[in-house]
Amino acid sequence: MQFLSDHPNPGNREQAIEAEIRTLPQRTYGYDTGELPRAKTEVAKLPVSAKGTFRSASTANPADMRPSANLRPYQGRNFSLSYPDNWEVMGDPNADSITIAPRAGLVQGSDGNTQIGYGVIASFFTPENQDDTLGQATDDLVHHLRVSNSNMRVTQSGRRIKVNGNPALITMLSGSSPFNGADESDALLTVMRPEGLFYMVFIAPASEFRNLENVYNDVVASVRFR
Repeated sequence: MQFLSDHPNPGNREQAIEAEIRTLPQRTYGYDTGELPRAKTEVAKLPVSAKGTFRSASTANPADMRPSANLRPYQGRNFSLSYPDNWEVMGDPNADSITIAPRAGLVQGSDGNTQIGYGVIASFFTPENQDDTLGQATDDLVHHLRVSNSNMRVTQSGRRIKVNGNPALITMLSGSSPFNGADESDALLTVMRPEGLFYMVFIAPASEFRNLENVYNDVVASVRFR
């Protein structure tokens, strides 16, 4: 049994440890290698999951989740914006990735995974080629999004706008909504920044998209970079 153990007993464990210590170079050994702060930093970048029970696709009513025209401010590490005051921000202000959505917009599928059916994602993406143009970086991001959502397709190529004085693109996407398999419309905003490709995805069932288009435009107009 000792042979199969992860920590077999040599029979003289204490003496064996003391003998091994004498073979180690003399120095001050500590537990703080610097990896714990780095790990904390990486974990802090992950979006915080919403608390509570998510609605299932069969009970959610998208019409109940329409964004308010009243906006409240959000200040992140590298960007700020305003968002509907009846929605919630999920994520760490010191991170580069947040989700803004009504609680009911987070839909739990039959597989137990949670999808965003109504809301906004704001984050940064690192293109494979650091020298990519805005258009090339956007295409790279769309490719990565389609890997995780094979039903997604581009319905309108990048429309050029300005965001806080920066060149930006709006790319329209479509796919399947987690709300009972209805069609979904997504507006992808992309802006090149020193930190990478800043992007926002505005997500809604296709039948609801026109009801929130003006609010989404106000959110885009409120974006500021530090």
